[in-house]
Amino acid sequence: MQKQHRRPSKLDTSGADAESLLAQLERVVPQSPEEIAGQPALPPQLRLSLARLSIAEIVGLAVLLALMCLAIIYLALRFAAPPVASRTLPSATSPAAASLLSEKLLWSFDSRARNVSVATCAEDGSLFVTLDQRELLALASDGTQRFRFKLGGDAKLGPPAACGVAGAVVGTSDGRVIRVNGWGETDWTFNAHSEVAGQPLVFPKIGVVYVSCIDGDVYCLWPTGSPYWHCTTRFRFRSTGPAVTQHGRVYDVATDGTLVAIDNEGKLLWSKGYHLDDDTPLTVTADGGVLSGAGDVIVKWDPDGQELWRFRPWVDITAAPGVSAEGNIYTGNINGQVFALRADGKQLWSAQVPGAITVRPLVAPDGRLCVAAENGKLYSFDSAGRRLYELDLQTPARSLLLTAQGTVYYAGQNGVLYALKG
Repeated sequence: MQKQHRRPSKLDTSGADAESLLAQLERVVPQSPEEIAGQPALPPQLRLSLARLSIAEIVGLAVLLALMCLAIIYLALRFAAPPVASRTLPSATSPAAASLLSEKLLWSFDSRARNVSVATCAEDGSLFVTLDQRELLALASDGTQRFRFKLGGDAKLGPPAACGVAGAVVGTSDGRVIRVNGWGETDWTFNAHSEVAGQPLVFPKIGVVYVSCIDGDVYCLWPTGSPYWHCTTRFRFRSTGPAVTQHGRVYDVATDGTLVAIDNEGKLLWSKGYHLDDDTPLTVTADGGVLSGAGDVIVKWDPDGQELWRFRPWVDITAAPGVSAEGNIYTGNINGQVFALRADGKQLWSAQVPGAITVRPLVAPDGRLCVAAENGKLYSFDSAGRRLYELDLQTPARSLLLTAQGTVYYAGQNGVLYALKG
């Protein structure tokens, strides 16, 4: 019969020396199968230490080891090499398409994010991008990452950041308006005490910031972040953010479809119940009027809110109107039709592309038009409507930006940002 070991309830440490304690330990901690198999056993001193540990102490050690592992993983992710710009091309459908794309591509940047919206470039050439509505990414003009800035609250979509001189202004869902400078530091924070509706708008050159909130408040902020004026309305604003004329008049659309106008001193001028969709983007014109593309119609109003004309493309408008320096108006619909209109609403030309037009068409200073379609291609037209080229980027655009120098920034729904020659 095999001899059975009976484990004592506790060690007798009274008046015992080290040798007697080790002898007791041999009885308290029986040999493991590995020891029986002839493999090396734990050193006696370590076995003595383990035997003295309580269950609570063992659990504490396990928790400490787990926390150390998590800390190592965090540090590895935190200091991992950030994404870098490259000239990686999307797969092309033909050698000719690949050659054209290679000629036009300046750089590409994989943000590793699911939701990317590109904002306007700052005057020093920096590009600001929001990632998953939670982080602000700054890139140099060559695509090099400058910094990432945690927002701490959901930023607004498309485009959610407005840029001034070497910095960006972002509105968040928790009611903050934040200006981040070109070094990734917070210049100032303004608390609007209500969710920011759409993107803030920074007035070019001057740097004044306009903000609409869902509770109906509209703010005009100095470039330092202090309020210039504050207008309280009885409306609620939701999706698009304000549109501002060159003389400082503010237009916005309320959730009940009312078009609201505020003068440059913060006084409510008028409100018209036009039953617009609250996600209808507005576009201002050089004469101080405003355009809206909603449903199957484009409408132009004068500064007093009187309707001047309507244009019906007969199917839903899916892109906010873009306006050229000459006052010509460009838009697109769900069927992939691109329309060019004169300032009086008369059609100049139309063109057809495969795929709905879901991003505002952009006009270069020389009159060229850039159009992004749902089929993942970018199209360029001259001022007469002749197609110049198409680039197959293999992903629909989430946002599109055209700089005064002719560079096109294309933020794809796959998280990749492309910089292209115009």
